[in-house]
Amino acid sequence: MLNSHIPPNISVIVNCFNGEQYLREAIDSIYAQTYSNWEIIFWDNASSDNSSRIANSYDKKLKYYRSDKNTKLGEARVNALEKALGDYVAFLDVDDILLPYMLEEQLNIFNNSTEALGFVYGRVEFFSEDRSSKYNYVFKETESLKSGEIFSDLCKENFIPWPSVLVSRKRLLECGGFPSDFYISTDYWIFINMSRHFPVGVNQNVVCKARFHKNNLSDTQYVLGAKENIKIVERYLSYDGVKDSIKYQYVNLTFAYVKEKKYLNAMLLLIKKNILKIVFFRLIRKIFRVFIRIPNNFNLYKN
Repeated sequence: MLNSHIPPNISVIVNCFNGEQYLREAIDSIYAQTYSNWEIIFWDNASSDNSSRIANSYDKKLKYYRSDKNTKLGEARVNALEKALGDYVAFLDVDDILLPYMLEEQLNIFNNSTEALGFVYGRVEFFSEDRSSKYNYVFKETESLKSGEIFSDLCKENFIPWPSVLVSRKRLLECGGFPSDFYISTDYWIFINMSRHFPVGVNQNVVCKARFHKNNLSDTQYVLGAKENIKIVERYLSYDGVKDSIKYQYVNLTFAYVKEKKYLNAMLLLIKKNILKIVFFRLIRKIFRVFIRIPNNFNLYKN
């Protein structure tokens, strides 16, 4: 049994708002880790369901905190991070699952690196309750995940699965920690900001599972998330390579409008930002991938 006087090396932050449906499965996946020197910082963002009862049914390795009122996700993450004691921090949403070796493998990459890594990430398997759904797949399964200096690549798209990440708490705080003003894109801000200062490590294995369901925050607020991502990238327009990246973010916003059935907004954005060519080739790429199953890293165009 782990000595209770030894401080935890890893803090796993669980931000929760009315997450009772999948909560026990998420927490159990932390308790099932092969690495044992961890704590859970459970931040209840003023839930009104049974989340509190479920969280408090665990032992003292889970430290429960409750907000007096519901806040933006960014503010909730800031508050939770202040309670963390670990040298490293992982993050798990209440509908996702860590695979048993996730913490051990990510920590080993930190320990074996000759560089001062900002964070380590891995591969994610998306799944839904409907096993025949299009949402059951491994993200970027056919390509090698990027590592090292990935700032410019991240400015084009967010390809890092949030639950797969293990962050150096010291280096996260050196970069300013979490922004408190974002509803959705706090993770993207962390990835962009930290990758500008530190190299990034990667685990090519699947280390977590992310669940698709009708109540996913990001799946019901596509446009808001895309606009927040643009706001983030715009802060770095003076850096080399970023100016060209912003158009890819506007492409993502175009698709977000389509997903929310705001077709006029999508059409106007296509014209205003002159991104029709990129959108066209992205659609061709998606069609090819479905019917021909080309590799994810196959490049149909160069921009």
